Amino acid sequence: MSDLKRMTVSELDALIAKAQSVREETREKRRLELRNEFETRLKDEGFSALEVLGTKVKPKPQPLPAKYADPAHPSHTWSGKGRVPGWLQSKLDDGAPLTKFLINKK
Repeated sequence: MSDLKRMTVSELDALIAKAQSVREETREKRRLELRNEFETRLKDEGFSALEVLGTKVKPKPQPLPAKYADPAHPSHTWSGKGRVPGWLQSKLDDGAPLTKFLINKK
């Protein structure tokens, strides 16, 4: 504690900000852990959140399968939903057709 008394106001402010940030990260991590534990336990016991808590627990959204990929960088993929990723937008801006990047061309 005596070390705190030697700190400047700005050092104390930085320490407080860092501690608050770590606290929020820790709380959020634990909240997600508890949610997962509860969801698993409810499922294992055959109950719904509505039956036990009187409320619904939203299921985790399933990731959509990739519909488009960059032939030069196969790890660059896009499901076709939401905002067009930068790697694809730049190629479209250069005049490449979207169909060129389809994964399953039929």
